[in-house]
Amino acid sequence: MNESPDDDDLSAHDASKDDGEEGDDEPSVRPTRAPTKIRRQSGLAEAINRSKNSKLIDLYTSLGRVPASTNPQLIAVGCWALCETIARVCGAPDKQAFTHHFSNDRLERLGFSGEKRKSITRAFARLAEGGNETKHHAIASTCDHRTLITDMEVVSPVLAKALNSQDFD
Repeated sequence: MNESPDDDDLSAHDASKDDGEEGDDEPSVRPTRAPTKIRRQSGLAEAINRSKNSKLIDLYTSLGRVPASTNPQLIAVGCWALCETIARVCGAPDKQAFTHHFSNDRLERLGFSGEKRKSITRAFARLAEGGNETKHHAIASTCDHRTLITDMEVVSPVLAKALNSQDFD
């Protein structure tokens, strides 16, 4: 097989070969292995444990154990359920979507503003859309586990702060 610089596998590039260009002393970049599961965020895990809500504890534990790479639809619905449940625990009224509960105003009050807030809002929207579409459509579903994993990394600090603002004692 003939390797070219356009190939996806960056590890195929041999940095030891001298291509004659000056200043090419940097080591080659090796791609990191992409995560296959929802990463456990210690701040969110601590907040969930402090809530003593067994549904949240079990959901978050399952999300970290089930491979998203082979079960993206299950993880999409699980992420949706986690966000929806945390919104309810934090006072969202019945029938209010978590995307509405975690509004721009609430995000500002929790300390998330500017571009960070915009990224969080977009991540919540993707999680809501993916979970709802996977649950309700006969064919359409979320298939990209990498986006699910990244979106959960983006929203986890918000979910943790929202839970930490509650009085569970």
